[in-house]
Amino acid sequence: MTQADGTIIGWQTTWRQQSGHEVARSAVTDGQGEAARIVAAAKTGVVAARKRLANATVAATRNGMRQVDIVRATGYTRERVRQILRANGVEAD
Repeated sequence: MTQADGTIIGWQTTWRQQSGHEVARSAVTDGQGEAARIVAAAKTGVVAARKRLANATVAATRNGMRQVDIVRATGYTRERVRQILRANGVEAD
């Protein structure tokens, strides 16, 4: 192989180009693995946060907080609050 100026490109240059490609591919694969780990950790965090919010919703109801106030505080719909309460053994109004 030759360059535009006529110098010959040896096997070392070709090897470096292939090696660079392989390094890039490896970096992308590593990045994908790291992204998958981050997403999995975030999903776990979401599940835990929802459970804490459900527990707080049940506790608030048992302490006399009105559903409308829970709806405003959580951003959940009234029906979603009812579902959470029913799932935790509390019959809502």
